[in-house]
Amino acid sequence: MSEEKQFRSKYYFWLPPELWMRVAYFLPRIPDQPRWQAWVRYRTLNRAFKKEIEDYYFKHWIIGSEIQVKRGEPVPPDPPDSYSLYLHECYVFSGFRDPEQRIAVFEGQRLEWTDILGREHLIQIGRMLEQFDEPGYHPYITFKIEKGVTDLLPIDLRFGSTITSSYFTFDWRTYLSILLDERRRLDEYEAVTGYKSQLRLAVELRIKLEDSEISHTEAMLQLVQAAGTDLVSHDGRLLAIRRRRRFRLGVKTGKLRLRPPLHSYHIAYHYDESGVRCTMNVLERRFTQLDEEHVAETLLDYSITSDNEYNVQIEW
Repeated sequence: MSEEKQFRSKYYFWLPPELWMRVAYFLPRIPDQPRWQAWVRYRTLNRAFKKEIEDYYFKHWIIGSEIQVKRGEPVPPDPPDSYSLYLHECYVFSGFRDPEQRIAVFEGQRLEWTDILGREHLIQIGRMLEQFDEPGYHPYITFKIEKGVTDLLPIDLRFGSTITSSYFTFDWRTYLSILLDERRRLDEYEAVTGYKSQLRLAVELRIKLEDSEISHTEAMLQLVQAAGTDLVSHDGRLLAIRRRRRFRLGVKTGKLRLRPPLHSYHIAYHYDESGVRCTMNVLERRFTQLDEEHVAETLLDYSITSDNEYNVQIEW
């Protein structure tokens, strides 16, 4: 029996349920602890922990979060009168799709029956989403959650619409498990390598860049020096982290081969079923580096335009 299981069997019945609930209540609220710790480490200890921790994360992470659909593009040849060059829709939590409260529903704005242009807008969003079908990622969708913003989407994210509204659905527990585990990996990567994301600095440098106080080269040099690595995007996030995450996403969805060992942070290799190290092929490299500049630009814009109350705190 493992040490953890021995602990559970030895001490679980010594404590009354009320005490377990109080401990579980305070676990995710302890200051200066990693935001992922309560969910990743303690949620599965027992039923009391699971309920209290899930309730906390649902209240503080799911309720109030937003799925943002945003696209700007050049004018197409002979666009129809109702064609929208700039598509932007915000989806917020509106309830559950199932009685078990497992599938969350995020709904966009509701339209009047007579709003023809608004209905055409929803149709265009649906068509745009159909053009790029990859589980866990879309170039025009971001997730704003718990004072952070990420391009990591729920793997089971589904889009639907009615005559007067559109919505997304996904398993919120599965999404939080993946998202918070990625946050844990980021903390471990930074601890091992000494490299640090520089979101705050990236915002400051963008403002100076727009005011012509510094050049693009000077801004990137400052980011590289502060992060400790040249694998840093212009929004301050570590490129190696996103590439590793993209690799894991590809493995989860069956688009890439087996992932490398968890202790390895080298993105140029993976390991086959026999444990032999293999160099990534061109398609695998393209998959892991997909839309890096576009994503960096999108996330940096959110960081700059967000108000002080919603300023980025968690560096996804």
